[in-house]
Amino acid sequence: MSKRPRWIALLALVVGAGGLVAMTRLLPAADAGRAGAPSGLSACAARPATGPGAAAAPGSFFKLQPALDANGVLAGQRLFVGRGGVINGSATLAAESAASGPVGGVVAVTEDDGTQSTVKLVAAGTGCASVVHTSASVIRRVIIDPVDGSLLFHLVDRASRADLGIWRLAAPGGAPLRVVEPLPAGLVEGPVWATDLRLDQAGRFLAVQSCVDRACVTRLVDLAAPGSPPALLRGKSQGPLLGFAGGRLVTWAACDGLPCGLLSWDPASGSATQLVGDAVAAGLTAGGRLVVIVSRQGADRAVAVDPTSGAVEGLRGLAAGERPLLAVGLGSVGLEVGPDELAVAQPAGNPRAYRPTPAGEVIP
Repeated sequence: MSKRPRWIALLALVVGAGGLVAMTRLLPAADAGRAGAPSGLSACAARPATGPGAAAAPGSFFKLQPALDANGVLAGQRLFVGRGGVINGSATLAAESAASGPVGGVVAVTEDDGTQSTVKLVAAGTGCASVVHTSASVIRRVIIDPVDGSLLFHLVDRASRADLGIWRLAAPGGAPLRVVEPLPAGLVEGPVWATDLRLDQAGRFLAVQSCVDRACVTRLVDLAAPGSPPALLRGKSQGPLLGFAGGRLVTWAACDGLPCGLLSWDPASGSATQLVGDAVAAGLTAGGRLVVIVSRQGADRAVAVDPTSGAVEGLRGLAAGERPLLAVGLGSVGLEVGPDELAVAQPAGNPRAYRPTPAGEVIP
């Protein structure tokens, strides 16, 4: 009997603990004054600005809502974008599609129709979309580099599904440049179920995580040093990626359920340190502060964890049942927040921004 991949089992539980609430009830109340269904995405007069020319747009959001056929099979996805609780546009996407962001109010969307993949930038504030790239190969994931505005995407061969590496698109209509080589043969055992991408705060280091059925491996690439070998973070203990916290990388442990551990990885040595072993949800601010919901003595509580020292400090300001949203990359919901904030899902109502506030309590 085949085993359900650990990272998939954990991902479903993480979404259930935080993202699913937002997925099923994202922004309907604020949009209730509008008549009829949200309008479709219009064509942008100019490509939405990304990078240095883009202003921060807190409150921008996207949601991907799965559409199932009569047999319960994923037939497509419905994309909604907006800002400040108001849906400004929607679109029906193919089943093989993904979104990330928003970054500066812009959502990056990739969609494959079985013949070609299309990358669009969608302005959440106006509900318009601009096609910036098409490919005969399959584009599985795309993210925006907020530092220079370029796009980074994962490419696979359409026929064989072989990994073709990570590519950077600096300008619409230009030729993308490969910045990360395909996953080397023998680095993982078995088929790769998912590839996730994260940039550090400076846009210099790119984490490329590949997950097989029971664990993940991450390559850490210095984009400022083309051709240099990536640092390799591997081990059967590694689960899905959270992101960068200072000079370290934070991942889940490879668990079959929640609570689960969180690991802090040192790129220099490739070693991991367990931060906590009883997390039920976790998120990172853009500045790299780690906020964790832990389950201790039968009660959940919010804490901040130092990814270097492992020190744990109590937090206040999160209501019972509130959970950090799944980080950008594999999520179905995205909400743009300030650099020292993170998005949290509420048990009822819309996701909101949360600024970690110390409770003045050090937890052993």
